[in-house]
Amino acid sequence: MTPALPATKLLTKSGNACCSSGSWSPIWTTFASAWGTSTTPSHRSSISASCQSCARTRTGMLTSASCRAWVTPSGSSCWPGEKARVLKQMAAHAARDAAGLVLPKRWREKQELLNLFQLMYVKLERGREEPSEDLQAGSSEGDSTNWRGYMEVALFFCTVRAPSGRRTPDDFFGRARAHTPSTGFVRVSLPDFDDVASNGADLPFLWRSYRKRPTGNTSKSLAIESCIVMDLDCHIGHIVGRNGAPREAIVFIHGFNCRFASAAKYMALYAYKMRRDVPIFVFSWPSFQSLDLYEGDQANATWSVRHFASFLKRLMTSYRLERVHVFAHSMGSQVAINGLLRLTGWSPPKGAARPGQLVLAAPDFDTGEFFEAQSDLDKLVDRVSVYCSANDKALRMSERVHGGLPRLGHFRIDSFLSETRHVALSQKVDVIDASGFDKSVVGHDYAFTSTDVIEDVLGVFLDGVSAAARPALRAVHVEKRFLYWRLVGVGKKAPKKREEEVVESQMGAEGMDAEGDPSKLENMKPER
Repeated sequence: MTPALPATKLLTKSGNACCSSGSWSPIWTTFASAWGTSTTPSHRSSISASCQSCARTRTGMLTSASCRAWVTPSGSSCWPGEKARVLKQMAAHAARDAAGLVLPKRWREKQELLNLFQLMYVKLERGREEPSEDLQAGSSEGDSTNWRGYMEVALFFCTVRAPSGRRTPDDFFGRARAHTPSTGFVRVSLPDFDDVASNGADLPFLWRSYRKRPTGNTSKSLAIESCIVMDLDCHIGHIVGRNGAPREAIVFIHGFNCRFASAAKYMALYAYKMRRDVPIFVFSWPSFQSLDLYEGDQANATWSVRHFASFLKRLMTSYRLERVHVFAHSMGSQVAINGLLRLTGWSPPKGAARPGQLVLAAPDFDTGEFFEAQSDLDKLVDRVSVYCSANDKALRMSERVHGGLPRLGHFRIDSFLSETRHVALSQKVDVIDASGFDKSVVGHDYAFTSTDVIEDVLGVFLDGVSAAARPALRAVHVEKRFLYWRLVGVGKKAPKKREEEVVESQMGAEGMDAEGDPSKLENMKPER
């Protein structure tokens, strides 16, 4: 006797259930052909009725007890037991036939079905007696009791990269220069390791949480869920000042050898830790994404300065902001500093925002040039915070490429003392030594791998306090001429293990700013 067709609830990318919709008739046909039966309107109605007990969540998986048990139209459970062999055949057959489904244009359900069918097949092949527990939303291998799900944060972007021609969110923008900038927003999902969703707090605008990613991706790494190119005006106005948040914005500029997706993932960490209705922008300039093309990236960074200055003026004049903070990493400091200096002599209209904090993390910028530019920066920004490290191997190589001239992010007492003999360090500049907080292999990405550094940077943006008022810093005087600050942390407990695993694994996978194999750095030679 042919068993009855089991009921499932498949969710669209937007989280809506479509069990009984006519648009899904090819899906029921696929299941029917795999099961050896036919589907009738009454059959589909009973299937839909059995699935309506599921809440319309955004988890992308089966949520109610009835659906997790695969309830049939007659009400009996047919999850693997004696019918395991038939279910395996159904899953394999459905996965093959799904490739030929014809769905309405601009829908992404086809790929989601393929992912779901593949997941079903893998789970069934494992031969578990109770797969329903394994498919339960929010579970993960080795951490089924503590894992709380995922948070999806929204970041805005402005990029002068040209589209790559690929349709996946991670690779939508490539390496080439674009004739005109593109704007929009990107959604990044990351593990909810601070249990934000369970605390019941209001989420910032465009954020959402779910127990399981809609794509079925159960890894603990950061993932780009979507990248949408659109004008920013229709969204920024809803965020600025929402829920009493300060009328401020933060612009992040990535560095050398960086993908668009990598920059978005790194800044998503800051957005998650901040959790405020403060719009965060990623300004992405075209990178060749190769250790061998340092000079090419530097040329692109120089070319991007004019576009960044134009984008900064737009932010300051169009969205009723009061402050625009700038956060730059590595070679992005060249774009940030030179772009801000282009505002010298510019007369903004009445009511325009002004530049706020300037934070430079591991800046790949000439130390002498920075000291000369201090007087102009003092007039433009509220304060400058420079995070540097004595163990930064990437900046050591940059010094070799630049003829041995010191880089601002490579902490060397002798180079700072040499410069202060000619130009005193400004009272509005804080030099912060983060040498003891290098989490990455090359020691260049501590601004994204160290919780202490992240929290100190957020203290600058959110509170605007000077280094003297931040408890994680200690003052160090050298020869009564040079004052810098040593990051010592605030004596809190170590970060949760799962948070460290997420950040460390992501840094190793993405390879931002010469991250990866240290031997490649040591073998880099300046071109003659």
